[in-house]
Order: sequence, then structure tokens, then C-alpha cells
Amino acid sequence: VGIIESLVLEKRKISVALNKTIFDIEEKEREIQKLKIEKIKLQGINEKKHTLLELEKLNEALIKDIDLLRAHIETLGSSSFELGKYKGLFEEKNEELAVARRRERGAEITVAELNREITLTTTHIEELKKKIEENEKTKNELTHLIGLDGWLATKFIPVIQEIERNVMINLKNKFQETFSEWFQMLVSESFNVRLSDDFTPIIEQQDYELDYAYLSGGERTAIALAYRLALNQVINSIISKIKTKDLVILDEPTDGFSSQQLDKMREVLEELDVAQLLIVSHEQKMEGFVENVIRFNKVGGISRKE
Repeated sequence: VGIIESLVLEKRKISVALNKTIFDIEEKEREIQKLKIEKIKLQGINEKKHTLLELEKLNEALIKDIDLLRAHIETLGSSSFELGKYKGLFEEKNEELAVARRRERGAEITVAELNREITLTTTHIEELKKKIEENEKTKNELTHLIGLDGWLATKFIPVIQEIERNVMINLKNKFQETFSEWFQMLVSESFNVRLSDDFTPIIEQQDYELDYAYLSGGERTAIALAYRLALNQVINSIISKIKTKDLVILDEPTDGFSSQQLDKMREVLEELDVAQLLIVSHEQKMEGFVENVIRFNKVGGISRKE
């Protein structure tokens, strides 16, 4: 019993101590909780102090900015006053600028027109250059032709004229010699014949010229026949391509001839030396000079072969 009571008593003591300990623990926990709360508050206060310091610094900076803004406002106020003075000048310059821009647009249009004119002028200049080149070429050709014409006029043509003159002199001399030979075969030697510069026959007798009208019919025929025979001979000797050079046709070559002149015709015909000779004549004596005779009779205006 005593032990139990001791144990009970001890238990009570322990219970009281335990309760007290629990109470102390709870009390400490409450104090700890309060300390935590205070710590939190202290942290908040420190943060607020830090924030406050920052706000104070910011406030000071703002105060400085405000002072600067006030000074700037004052400066702007004075500048605005100064700008007011230049408002009219600005508007005037702005108007001048508008006028200048309009002038600029007009100048651009003018420049565009000038560029177009320059292009057209350039094209025209190129065309003129081509024409100038063509004219220069034509000028050179003309100069060459003028020089050639001058050469022809001063050198070539005189040479040709001299050649022609010499040829004509030689031709005349040959013609005159041949004409004289034929004439001397047909007419008395008392006559002398020569040719003028235009190849006109000139009859002379004892150094006197005889007019053609004073010659007899036979003499005139002799001159004409000698002239034709000489002309035929000279032309055939100069021009080799005559296809009928071996053919001679004489129409009434003895008209007005005397009997003596008719006898001389045999010599003339033999001297001709041509492949074919045709003679139209009414002289019966001429039949003895040829190989073939063809006779024609004219009845009622119509000629018929016998």
C-alpha cells in the first residue's frame, strides 16, 4: 500500500511536472510564435525602412527633376517668346518654300522638255552629220570629177583633138590621093583636083579654081564617081568589119561621059578589084566591060526583065 501510494504520489508529481512542462512548452511555443511574428514585423519594418529610404532618394531625385523641369519650363517660356517673334518669319519662309517647290516642279517640267529637245536635237545632229558625211563624199567625188573634167579639158581633149586632127589630115591626104587617082583616070591631065578642109572637091586648071557650074556633064560625073570610089576605098580600109566591102553598086556612073571617058571606064572597073560589081546604066558600050548583062524594058510605067 505504501508503495502504491508512493507510486501514486510520484505519478501525481510526475503528472504535475508533466503538465507544468507541457504548459511551459506551450508557453514557449506561444513566445516563439510571438517572436516569429515580431521577426516578421521586424523584417517588414526593415523592408519598409529600405523602401522608405529608396522613396526618399526617389523623392529627392524627383525634386531635382522638378527643379530642372521648372528651369526648363522657364527656358521654354523665354524660347516660346522668342519663337513668337519668328512665327511670321517662319510663315513667310514656308510660303517661300511653297513657291520654290512650285518653281522646282516647273523647272522639272522645263528640264524634261529640254531633255526631249536635246534628244531631238541630238538625233537631228546625227542626221546632219550623216548628211555632212554624204555631202563631203559628194564634194570629194565632185572635186575628183572637176579635176577629171579639167584634165579632160586641158589635156585629154586637146590630145584627142590633136589625134583627130592628125587622123583627119591623114584621112584627108589618103582620101585626096585616092580621089585624085580615080579622077585622073577619068579626066584629062590638064585638071588638078584636091579637097578642102571640109572634104569639098576643088577643081583647078593652071592654078585657077574652076566653079563646079562651069564644068561639063561628063566632068561633073567623073568628079562624083571618083569621089564615091575614093570614099568607098577609104572607108573600107579604115573599118574592117563592113560586111559589104566586096560589093559595089554604081547607078548611072557614066551619065554624060564622052566616048573617050567610056573607054577609060574599063580601066576603072579593073582597078576596083571587088568580088561583086553591079552597074545600072543606059550605055550599051558598058555591056562589053561586064560578065553578065540583065536587061529591063519599061512598058506602061512598069519595068520588066527581058
